[in-house]
Amino acid sequence: MERSITGGCEVGIGVVARNSSGSVLVWTSRKYHRHVDGEIAEALAAREAVDLTLKHGWNRVWIEGDCLSLINKINSSETDHSYTNPLVQDIKKASFFCSTVAFSYVSRSYNTIAHKLATRAGASLYSSRCFSPAEADLFGLLEADFHF
Repeated sequence: MERSITGGCEVGIGVVARNSSGSVLVWTSRKYHRHVDGEIAEALAAREAVDLTLKHGWNRVWIEGDCLSLINKINSSETDHSYTNPLVQDIKKASFFCSTVAFSYVSRSYNTIAHKLATRAGASLYSSRCFSPAEADLFGLLEADFHF
């Protein structure tokens, strides 16, 4: 999951879903027409990742993001008293419907496709798009981002 804040009052998010072998199953991007800071944008991307998980009926998922403070809040059993609390609680509640869900931090260098999707979403005329790999114009990025 990733976010990209464009100039003005728009933010783009990108989410890439892979199987256990690392192959891309689907990805989505969304543009929000409002100004939000980086952590809220990352929380919106995390919520989008959970929504994608539920939509496809995946029960065991591992969600990665490059905002360590958000990942720590989601993984914490402590009550979050920050402005991100409503989204963090929403992510936790929605995640309850998965049999196993893990949230972990990865550096941005491992989030290449999600970052590109977020950047494109922020600059796009469309507010939401969902793709399968067959519809991709990002095939080169898929190969460049493949990692274990």
